[in-house]
Amino acid sequence: MPTKSFKVNIYEVGRVPADDGPETEFDQAVRAVCGLELGERERNIGGKFRRIESWDAVGEVLLVNFVSLEYAGPGRALRGQPVQAIALRNNESFAPETAMLYDPDSRLAFLESLRGGVTPGIVARYFQHFTPERADYFLTPRADHDAAARARRHQTIRNVEMRVSLGRITERDRAAGLGVIEGLGEGYGASVIDIIIKSERRRGRSLPTDRIRRLFAGLLNDNNEVSPAVEKFRVSGKEADDDPMELIDLIQHREHREFELEIDAVARRVPHRTRWDALLAARRNFV
Repeated sequence: MPTKSFKVNIYEVGRVPADDGPETEFDQAVRAVCGLELGERERNIGGKFRRIESWDAVGEVLLVNFVSLEYAGPGRALRGQPVQAIALRNNESFAPETAMLYDPDSRLAFLESLRGGVTPGIVARYFQHFTPERADYFLTPRADHDAAARARRHQTIRNVEMRVSLGRITERDRAAGLGVIEGLGEGYGASVIDIIIKSERRRGRSLPTDRIRRLFAGLLNDNNEVSPAVEKFRVSGKEADDDPMELIDLIQHREHREFELEIDAVARRVPHRTRWDALLAARRNFV
């Protein structure tokens, strides 16, 4: 039976506190959407209509299957023959799917990762549409602790690259030094700032490793989760003089799980129930 790689990324779900009025918890927003008729679940996010196609619950754990309605899609092919179009009516769309599990107890979302699927930012914006206060949710990736450990062993650090979103700067972020960046961004009306710090090019030169480690440590909360304000934190360095340079992205090296799932021979895709079972397995292994 043919299989397909199924990758799961793990996120902490949070929200910016409301100034006043109601605060809809994320699981409440998910249940509210699932209670609607199919057509009422559709919202245009990022130029495409998205909706929850199907859902289930295992105790308090919620399982959902997103679809994105896309005008363009793949063709069909036979070996040795030209690619042919898949015939669709004018009002039909291709519909790539993305599976998600949300655990309210741990506030963790397990989200399928695939090109063209629903991303963490789209998830947050989608559910925002279904809350009376337009709740400002955000999904923060769980950092891969092995990647962080490798970066901490670097004795030479040549470059540091950061991308900071200026929408959710907290007191902890300011204590870590992002307050200066926020002030610079406000002066220019910016919402995102990219920062590159480089050492001198001479052999053996390095940025001060203790300061870089303190900077990154200051951007972690008590659960070792990266501040939502930091969208990129890349370190280029090496552990010993004779080692090759290694680039570690401490945000993109996020906690993930990967499975090989069987493809349904008739539908030519992995059924959402099979993907949900993989998400439940990922949660059991992680939590």
